[in-house]
Amino acid sequence: MNDPTHYQRTKLQRVSENLYRNQTSGTYYVWITSNGKQIKKSLQTKDRRLADNALLEFLGEIQGKELNNLSSGILFKDIAKEWMGQQYHMKPSSFNRTTFALNQLNPIFGDLELRKITPSLCQRWAATRTKARKASTYNKELSILKGVLNLAIEQGHIISNPAEKLKRGKVIDKERIIPTREQFQTILDTLRQFNKRYGEAANLIELLGTSGMRLSEATAIRWDQINFDTDMFTISGGEKGTKNSRIRTVPLFPPLKKFLLRNRPENPTGKIISVDSSKKALATACKHLKYPHITHHSLRHYFCSNCIESGVDFKTIAEWLGHSDGGILVAKTYGHLRQDHSKRMAKLLK
Repeated sequence: MNDPTHYQRTKLQRVSENLYRNQTSGTYYVWITSNGKQIKKSLQTKDRRLADNALLEFLGEIQGKELNNLSSGILFKDIAKEWMGQQYHMKPSSFNRTTFALNQLNPIFGDLELRKITPSLCQRWAATRTKARKASTYNKELSILKGVLNLAIEQGHIISNPAEKLKRGKVIDKERIIPTREQFQTILDTLRQFNKRYGEAANLIELLGTSGMRLSEATAIRWDQINFDTDMFTISGGEKGTKNSRIRTVPLFPPLKKFLLRNRPENPTGKIISVDSSKKALATACKHLKYPHITHHSLRHYFCSNCIESGVDFKTIAEWLGHSDGGILVAKTYGHLRQDHSKRMAKLLK
């Protein structure tokens, strides 16, 4: 049995957990303790990527021997069910998306014993899945796969995560459609001229565009959350809460205040908006006006662009939107708008 002094004599340098590299030859080795015994084995490669894969395969073989009796009969779907039971903190919409993603994993992994889920199997799944699905969908499924297998490690069913080395897919940002002020107003006017049925949809669109709220927040806000005396309003997200479960108080922006005063009933109680969506109305108006496809979230972008053109700093915009990152996401998403606006303003100088 080799000991640490042997490793010093052969100049092995620790690279990561259980992985060592011979500084003279460049060959990678695995060094682990299994059942009280130290095991050293050459991975017969000088390539780090191949060494990582070989290490995972070797650990898989060892864990299969160690846990043959312990994990026999325990299936992926059994641990997945326990893992889902721990996601009680999720909002209903997130829980439903997670359940759907897990259901996509079960046909591949569900009926497999944990010890039979190997790195090579996970790699084959990833290779197939990345070609068949969008990167965001694949990333969601990968996150769940790793989460379930990590729970299996915590419970002592496996000793390493066979999906650990799988990398997330690169998500390509979609082009953001941001209506101009003129387009925004034309959409409202068009819908209100169509018929009364689209009137409330137009109100929702105007509320979204002048407040920066998410759709779920705008459809839940009530009149008693509007304080005209202090020019502030409170966003709680209703029964489902906001995206980050935080209640925020925001200034009553002039365009928003104008909209609210125009629509305030004599006895303002209950919800401000009586519809849950204006998706169909938006699509109808955009088709009629030959505008690009504008969505509910486009109106949040519209609010942000107006803030930027008005000179509001990123941190303040982030607070209004309900972000907790101090403006990092806003700067990343809308930074180019500030540059464009700055260039337009520079041209005004004589």
